[in-house]
Amino acid sequence: MNKYLTIVQFIRLLSDQPAEKTDDVILSDAFEAGWIESQDLSDPGKIVRRIDAARITHLYLLHVKCMNDIKDISGAGVLMDLYDCRICVNHIAQVYLRGLMNGVCLHSGKNQALIFDSQSLAEKADLLDIIYRIRL
Repeated sequence: MNKYLTIVQFIRLLSDQPAEKTDDVILSDAFEAGWIESQDLSDPGKIVRRIDAARITHLYLLHVKCMNDIKDISGAGVLMDLYDCRICVNHIAQVYLRGLMNGVCLHSGKNQALIFDSQSLAEKADLLDIIYRIRL
């Protein structure tokens, strides 16, 4: 079993479209609905990074599930790298605070730090867990 998913595989699973729908149609529909961006269209075969998962999931919650953002995102401030990407802050905070994606604990001797680790590849099991939690 493959350990990772591509962007288009994640979008296909998240959108829960029939198997006969082509990837191009699924991507086009998701783009028109506002929950994926042009970068997803330009490289749909790219392996999903954690930041991609956070962004796509957050936009899906907003545009498909019609969920409002959590206003107070200060609780996500425990993630030491939250502000490494200013554009990504709200995407990361929303999925973290909703319990859809966890932080990654780094250990250095007796010291610990919780980070989001946005550039790491998202594992398939974690992506499937996100989809499961959204559908509950």
